[in-house]
Amino acid sequence: MTVAGLGFPLRLDARGRMTVVAGGAAIESSLAVLFGTVAGERVMRPDFGVRPDWTEQELPDRMRELIAAHEPRIDVAGLELGDLAQRWGTPRLGWAAVRVEYVVKATGERGLFEGRFEWAR
Repeated sequence: MTVAGLGFPLRLDARGRMTVVAGGAAIESSLAVLFGTVAGERVMRPDFGVRPDWTEQELPDRMRELIAAHEPRIDVAGLELGDLAQRWGTPRLGWAAVRVEYVVKATGERGLFEGRFEWAR
């Protein structure tokens, strides 16, 4: 069974309806929302998202934990972060280029998610 959901960013199709995504696109949309959210932004889910107070050294392990907790459809095969040193230690801003290689648990299908994210403190 393929699960479908709203895509991110939210878009309208030609008929004015919200676009729906499924499969790898749904997983990648979910990861974009997860990594694009600062922990605490969602009142009912305060642990959802990235905490800018995580250190540069702990960030990869913490992001793996986030994926395990909030995206149960996949196993992480690889996670790389880039551009961390440029601003990560500043008091107001953290940012990183994120690359996640994953395997869909139900099908064994491999996927790749890439994005760049900024988190204000």
